[in-house]
Amino acid sequence: MITPSDNVSRREIMKSKMFLISLFFCSLIISIPSLSDGNSLASNLSDTQEVELIYELNDQQLIWFDSHGLSVNGLSLAQLLEDLGIGLGNYLSIEQVDRTKLSKGERDRAYTRACLYLLDRVSKLSLNMNLNLELSFTQAIRKHRLSEFIEQVLPLYDEVSQLRGMIRKYKKLTHKPWPNIGQAEFRLGQSSNKISTLRNLLVDLGDLSVKPELRQRASIYDPDIVLGIKSFQMRHGLEVNGQLDTQTAESLSVKPETRIVQMQLNLWRWFSLPNTLPERFVWINIPGYQLQLLDQGEKLLDMKVIVGKPLTPTPIITSSLTRFTVNPSWTPPWSIVSKELIPLDAKYPGYLNRQKFELRKYGASSSLDLVDISSSSILNFLSEYQLVQSPGPENALGKYRFSIPNNHSIYLHDTPSKSLFTKRIRALSHGCIRLSDPKGLLDYLMQADNRAADVERAVRGTLTHYYSIVSPTPVYITYHTSWVDEFGKLQLRPDIYDLDRIPQYDE
Repeated sequence: MITPSDNVSRREIMKSKMFLISLFFCSLIISIPSLSDGNSLASNLSDTQEVELIYELNDQQLIWFDSHGLSVNGLSLAQLLEDLGIGLGNYLSIEQVDRTKLSKGERDRAYTRACLYLLDRVSKLSLNMNLNLELSFTQAIRKHRLSEFIEQVLPLYDEVSQLRGMIRKYKKLTHKPWPNIGQAEFRLGQSSNKISTLRNLLVDLGDLSVKPELRQRASIYDPDIVLGIKSFQMRHGLEVNGQLDTQTAESLSVKPETRIVQMQLNLWRWFSLPNTLPERFVWINIPGYQLQLLDQGEKLLDMKVIVGKPLTPTPIITSSLTRFTVNPSWTPPWSIVSKELIPLDAKYPGYLNRQKFELRKYGASSSLDLVDISSSSILNFLSEYQLVQSPGPENALGKYRFSIPNNHSIYLHDTPSKSLFTKRIRALSHGCIRLSDPKGLLDYLMQADNRAADVERAVRGTLTHYYSIVSPTPVYITYHTSWVDEFGKLQLRPDIYDLDRIPQYDE
């Protein structure tokens, strides 16, 4: 029999061992250069060694199971792994595939291996290069705070918990057969089995509410179904016409399993953002063609944007708004000059001159007018001159340019082509982001700024003016093809850059 004093001694020994593992992890981080660069401990120890070290220093106690089965800690981890698409079977040996024959100790170690994999992936995706989640994991074991630790692995955003909830909701839909539904044209009052199938799909997806009084009329095409189709189309970034056209039918036929994988991929993308967002920041979602400015949780700006074409995609960037320019000039890169501007000038002689381009000498203020220079001759000047578009109504950057430091030469700017914002698909630029309401962004940045009057005078003029932003505003340019909106509706958008085709992290 173990006496109370024996229990105290064992607890003290366990505490000492867990303290030693923390010191061991710290010493590895300091002594091994690759670890200090943010690499996983697993690259220096085998998976088996790492897991066994954890159990040795935990006095061989189970971490995820208790006498009743999975503990609260185990249930928290299991749910997170399931939401992220991490299958536990990948962390069992070939001999352990039959889980009915596994001991609790073997299953417990499988969960630990899966947890270490998760922490390694998160560390690699995180913006915090000094993050060491494996060390935090061992400390959480020692302090009996594993559930709290697991819940904090994901960024603590409402959007993350909402997306996890939607993944679970869609998993319930996988238990029923999902029909393929083809394009069709219906008229009000028409009745068919296909209309009944369509109604059921819209109900299951939350685009149509169930009305008990209409159960006997489920196969009749009515205005409610039209509204349901419009809701579905709006959520999927499709043309909102209320018709079961080809794109709508194809999207309705996508199985819940496929949507779950898409949501899981997007859930992983949240790891590359800070654990907590600043009070004020600009959020740009590339597939959503949308910019939002949030201040203390309040959405102060919400505007359409134009992003890069698939061949010239807008990159995912974390940066800050640091400067802005009023009446900017534009110096297009060589790729645009050679592939677009020179051919346009050759096809429509004088095009560049009419668009207020000129040749400016490198490192000097002198310039050449293009009135009498042919497109073929322009190429001869480009070794000493740059092709520059002067400020004005024709300028491709419009009235405003906003700088965000990055390695891709990407910035936010106005555009003279306002009609493009009426398009549904707005992947049209060479990578930079065009704003539908740049003046709204500028006005917000100038709030309580004593230069506001000076900026307003510059806007009314034609000369170029440069300004720094007193309090740089964080900018997050992200790629989310699925998210849950403020009304609890799942939003899905076309994968314009094919990034959702990347294999799952659980390989």
